Amino acid sequence: MKCWRAYFPNATLYGYDHSYDKLNRASLESLQNTQYFHMDCNNPDSINFGMSICQDKFDILVDDASHEVAHQISVIKTAIDYLKPGGILVVEDIFRSSILGGDLNSMAQGYGITGVNQYEPLIEPYAKYFHHISWIVTDHKDRSSIGWDNDGLLVFVRNEIKD
Repeated sequence: MKCWRAYFPNATLYGYDHSYDKLNRASLESLQNTQYFHMDCNNPDSINFGMSICQDKFDILVDDASHEVAHQISVIKTAIDYLKPGGILVVEDIFRSSILGGDLNSMAQGYGITGVNQYEPLIEPYAKYFHHISWIVTDHKDRSSIGWDNDGLLVFVRNEIKD
């Protein structure tokens, strides 16, 4: 949250976590215009309630929660109702093998993103609510997910379609 506060000094920030201890410690930082709420990504009602607390729709949502696919899909599904048109949803920590397929060296070999991943059929029902969906694989000298292989991102940009 300190990073986001530094990057967006005038924004209202909302932080969510399932750990009350982490929420309490974060609150002690007393970051200006920042609020914290409990959210359990294992519970779709908790995700919905957490996002509904905010008075305005979001310009940016970043999911850095459990990294479990089912939880990420619940966040994507719920975010549709809480993102402004043009709003951005970033799902972090997606395993590179999910994006690139089984061959993690394919990007280095010049093949790029193969489209073989477990997410595409899961996000298909929600794709109509976004005018842009991008898979991003970070690969740079400062990668810090050594041993985890989960430095992929899934980025959505909300359109104006409503149910």
